[in-house]
Amino acid sequence: MKSLEELKKEVFDKLSQFPKLEAFFKDSLEERMKVDDYWTENALVHCALVGISEDHPLLVLINSIYDDEENFGILKKKLTPKDDYDRKMHDVLAELNGYHQLKESGFDAIEAIQKDIDQKRPDFSAELDGKPYLFEVKNMRSPIDLFNILLDKYYARKLICPDIYSKVFIHFKASTTWRDVRFNPREPDELYHKTDGWLATTFQTIESADVKSMDLQPFEAMFKGEKMRIRCLLEKGKSLGMIFGFDRGLCLSDPVNRKNLLYPFAKKIIAKVGEGMDQLLEFGSSNDSKKCVLINWQKSGDLPMFFNKECVAIVEKVDHLIKNISENLFVRLLNHHTLP
Repeated sequence: MKSLEELKKEVFDKLSQFPKLEAFFKDSLEERMKVDDYWTENALVHCALVGISEDHPLLVLINSIYDDEENFGILKKKLTPKDDYDRKMHDVLAELNGYHQLKESGFDAIEAIQKDIDQKRPDFSAELDGKPYLFEVKNMRSPIDLFNILLDKYYARKLICPDIYSKVFIHFKASTTWRDVRFNPREPDELYHKTDGWLATTFQTIESADVKSMDLQPFEAMFKGEKMRIRCLLEKGKSLGMIFGFDRGLCLSDPVNRKNLLYPFAKKIIAKVGEGMDQLLEFGSSNDSKKCVLINWQKSGDLPMFFNKECVAIVEKVDHLIKNISENLFVRLLNHHTLP
């Protein structure tokens, strides 16, 4: 088992190998680690400890903005340890991706817009062929929010106890009704902390017992008047892997299974686009600038290609629908659609 101090040293040793990455993240990450011990769930910590190569996507994004001193500084300042740092990390990475895509698409005069307490503001302004644009970047994690926290907690424990978790296979089965639960600190405290506590107990059991095969204590809670349950089966001696909700090899062409995956994605896209449009329209109410919501999608690597194509199609249909509001409004999926 590794201590937190050993992990900290390892993280910063890895970051020091990439000076540009270190310049952007080190100061805020050091302050974040002073807040609480949940920093082991941070996206950058995982990235650093798993290994960063010279062609890693994160380095591509940092290299893209590094020589732009003003925009580099503005995005760096958004990483404030006292403001839900681990969630904000995902949002800042999405904005770095947005900046990179704008630069790659030939936009110039790109400016990261500093936030104002009294007015909603988009993330970027830019120009293309002399025409002004405003951009709001919205980040989406995998469609089924419940599984995000399960993965985060699991990978955090794997960093601390790599030997143990390299030998176990964990399979969480959850009711599909849980897909509407957004597990983060903004949920009711009782529900969030109960889930967090159950996971802590589950991992303590795994780490303290020499089990070969057993059912771990199930999780039960009330949500929207319904009692829901998560069952966790632990098996030792199988290949490492995590399965959440759906078995590998499941035929996703089945209408029910497609609905279970596509419905939460479509629901979240509509919400994110609505938030983005509010910020764009409040800041630039005139039609002088074209306005675009850029969706950054952190999808699960296990999703099949056809599902990826269907999600792109959903974004395109949403873009088509908002043209009824204004021809100058756009929705684009970063890394999938050309800009603008």
